[in-house]
Amino acid sequence: MDAKTRLSQALSKLRLYWKSPMPGRYMTYKEIISLSFGGMGVKLITLCVGQMLLWVGNTLIGNTIGIPPGPIYTLSIISMLSGFPLTALRARMIDNTKSMKGKYRPYVLSMAIPSGILGLAFIWTPYEKIDSMLAKYLLILLYNIGFQFFYNFLNDAYGSLLNVLSPNTVERSDVYSIRSVIENLTPSIANIFLPIIARAITGQNTLYDLKIYRVFYPPLLALGVLLPQVFHLALGQAGGKLFLPMHLSVLLAGCFLGWHYGLLVGVVTPLLSFLITGMPPIPMLFLMVAELGFYGLGSGVFNKLLRSRQRGSLLRIALSVLLAQLCGRLAYAAMLFLLGTLLGLRGIPGPEAALAAVIAGWPGILLQLGLVPALVRALHKLKVGDNI
Repeated sequence: MDAKTRLSQALSKLRLYWKSPMPGRYMTYKEIISLSFGGMGVKLITLCVGQMLLWVGNTLIGNTIGIPPGPIYTLSIISMLSGFPLTALRARMIDNTKSMKGKYRPYVLSMAIPSGILGLAFIWTPYEKIDSMLAKYLLILLYNIGFQFFYNFLNDAYGSLLNVLSPNTVERSDVYSIRSVIENLTPSIANIFLPIIARAITGQNTLYDLKIYRVFYPPLLALGVLLPQVFHLALGQAGGKLFLPMHLSVLLAGCFLGWHYGLLVGVVTPLLSFLITGMPPIPMLFLMVAELGFYGLGSGVFNKLLRSRQRGSLLRIALSVLLAQLCGRLAYAAMLFLLGTLLGLRGIPGPEAALAAVIAGWPGILLQLGLVPALVRALHKLKVGDNI
């Protein structure tokens, strides 16, 4: 059989099983490719954050930032000890995750974002301007404690995801082989360009200059955050669950029109959605009415309380959105416990479920914080409305 025939048969097989699995298998080719490309992003984050973790011999922390081996060893022990309760917390959150998206898939997406943000903060911290070594120790330790939760959560979720996507051990082995080849392409290519970029920035054959990593790591971290999002969407998850359009409209109404309209839009929007589309389903409907109602109420109230002389201030609007998000999540948790108490239901998730909802909502939260203030500010420039 010649190469052309083999290629033709492979393409035909790919088209046939792109959206439906092979007989005796559980994963489509679409899912396998999406999983692998999401892994490329995870591996990029691993490439960058792995150099920021505390371990003796770390060249970025030791040679580049200038932390001696002794303090690195001590800080690594403290960081490792902090990981024990954080590991237990991650386990409880996963056990209490009740989502149509599964136990692990939401965290592949949501944990990539804080991991990337922490990585950017780590690399852009002006260590060279900090005279106190104790302050440097504390900063690096705090970053690593954050990595112990978010970065390790990302790795755990991605590593465990394949085990729940298919119960077939032979299929998992095949998928793992394909995934390993694809996901390791990005760090391999990145490592080829690192010395080239280092030479271009410093004019020397050295990797011990923070300027190198401040140029090299940010685009890698951004791509590392983006690829898991693409993977998440490509697996068929609704875009609305990721970008939360109802939340955006409610926050915009509260900040722009005031708390009266914000509360009205927050309560009516999920009710209309349920009447028209049947979504969200009844148990979730009550939770969303409470959450979105407080989103609209809180954004309007806080925007008015924080109003400064500069109308349309981005910082003030963003702070209003953040406080409204907090109120909405608390209302969600309160309604969750109230329903469990009134209906006498067993198995209602504990506080871990509320925390899991906050963690899993990172993408939507960031989108709301960036987009709502910009839209309200734009409306102000157009001189529309009086509440901004």
